[in-house]
Amino acid sequence: MNILNIDKIIISLFPIIFIINSFLFNHKLFLHTTSLMIFIIFYELIIYNKKEVFGFSGINLMSFPSIILVTFTIFISIPSIYICYLYNFNQYTTPYFISILFFYIFYPLGLQFGIKIKNIELNKLINMKYEKIDDSNLFKINYELLVILLSICIFIIANYLMKVNEIPLFELIKNPGDYARLALLREQALKTLGLSTIEKYLFIWVRSLFLPFGIVGSLFLADNIKKRKYWFLFWSFLIIGLFINSITLEKSPIATIFLILTVYYYIKKNKLNIGTIFIYSIIIISIPFTISYFLHYGKNGALEIVINSLMYRIFIIPSEVLYQYFYIFPDIHDFLLGRSSQIFSWFHYDGTFPLSNYVARVWWNDPTTSGSCNANYIGNFWADFGLIGVFISTFFIGLITHLFYFKLLIASEFKKNFLYVCSTAVVIPIFTFGFFSSNFTTLFLTRGLILLYFIFILFNHLNIKYNRTIK
Repeated sequence: MNILNIDKIIISLFPIIFIINSFLFNHKLFLHTTSLMIFIIFYELIIYNKKEVFGFSGINLMSFPSIILVTFTIFISIPSIYICYLYNFNQYTTPYFISILFFYIFYPLGLQFGIKIKNIELNKLINMKYEKIDDSNLFKINYELLVILLSICIFIIANYLMKVNEIPLFELIKNPGDYARLALLREQALKTLGLSTIEKYLFIWVRSLFLPFGIVGSLFLADNIKKRKYWFLFWSFLIIGLFINSITLEKSPIATIFLILTVYYYIKKNKLNIGTIFIYSIIIISIPFTISYFLHYGKNGALEIVINSLMYRIFIIPSEVLYQYFYIFPDIHDFLLGRSSQIFSWFHYDGTFPLSNYVARVWWNDPTTSGSCNANYIGNFWADFGLIGVFISTFFIGLITHLFYFKLLIASEFKKNFLYVCSTAVVIPIFTFGFFSSNFTTLFLTRGLILLYFIFILFNHLNIKYNRTIK
């Protein structure tokens, strides 16, 4: 069976885009857009024999390497051309743009190296897309695990709520338009609340991993077995998830819930038409839009402000924040040599450097802010080690992403079973919203992907044990 060859379509469009750019753009803009197209072609040449899993075509299969590629291209690469123009193609935009371009060299090299270690059987992966949902085994165990997970979530959330004096969501409902106070409450809810390191990790895992996994997992059971207890479990997870992911007034966590439901129905139905994509897109952005509207409620042109701010936040800010890292390091501050990450900072006497907060203080010219300017992984590795750090980290991100995806496929036995559906739905928001605004190590540790990897190992063990029992 064949899938839509999006890579071939994109390559075919490049000559047309090239001609249009030559008429519309000045010399520097034309050079940057052409350079980006050339490096994307390099990417295609490196991975074309595996385009169904590593190329743009991989989004048909919800392939993790492809999701990262598409996310990086839409939210970092293409907007970077505008950022270079916005900052007048200064001395800082050169290493910034070079770092982005070479993603299309070192990332696919990492993926191809991963193939040499653990090869994905492409025919099995493509055939899996057209198979029906596999509801053959392990439902009793899955249900019991989800009940335990729900109990853990309730305990962690209760601990969090007992330490919060004011819930930002409730204050927004009572006092819409009080932007300054609500922004302060959001900061308190996210950063300055008196939680231990373990409690903060647990709370983030609940929002980004536990609840999304529980929502999709219980929906999987309810949708395929249609028993009342499964639907009760689903609505319990969903209601708690909608509440806890919206109380801090962050926009991406609440959008994540609707995105994972969209991914679930895509996997189940094998396709989404234009109308369905439009409807799901409206649903995904509706609650972030509503929160933003009430934050600016009462202002003249509030609707226009919200639309512009959301579009700017989604499509421009991720790339602009990344640029700030190149502006600051090493001219305003020396390279950190590993201090931005706890993986390397234990080598240093001064310990971990508060990188995202430092960038916020410099960019916003506010030395007292507790805010954070989180950037794509390139920003962190540039701040640590310069271009060599960016190149090496990009290679390893390709390698790790492939091995992570391979482990899921093996653990799920190339079937649309409980593990595959739940994990794919949970990981895709992390590799989209998370990838363009967080360091890669943050995704694995803070967002809990490392826990998900251990879940793959657990389910692989359960599947092996189950298959032996059947035999």
